[in-house]
Amino acid sequence: MKRMAWKQFAAGLLQGIFLLYTTIICVGPFLWVIISSFKTNKEILDSAFALPSSYSFDGYARALDMSPIFHFFGNSVWISVINTVISVLVVAMAASAVVIASCSRIGIADADLSSDGSDRAA
Repeated sequence: MKRMAWKQFAAGLLQGIFLLYTTIICVGPFLWVIISSFKTNKEILDSAFALPSSYSFDGYARALDMSPIFHFFGNSVWISVINTVISVLVVAMAASAVVIASCSRIGIADADLSSDGSDRAA
């Protein structure tokens, strides 16, 4: 019984070490890029892995001045909206065709699918 507990502990420990290693490998570069984004060009060239001497948003301001990022974002939003509208229309038409085909297959001919049932005789 003690041997089984030791095996479970060792398996759990190895699993934790593997997950920690994987997390560092995945998150480490992301954090390095974020920290480096606050450095000046000179600080990056002098020591790429050191912390920035002062945190400034000048690099972000220069990036926004150099490229029209908000224009690109607007284009992406516009394309997404148009794509969504077209997709909804195509799927609605396809669903209508499937319903009409299935009604005719089961013998409900000329079904009034738009009726809410209020015109039926009691």
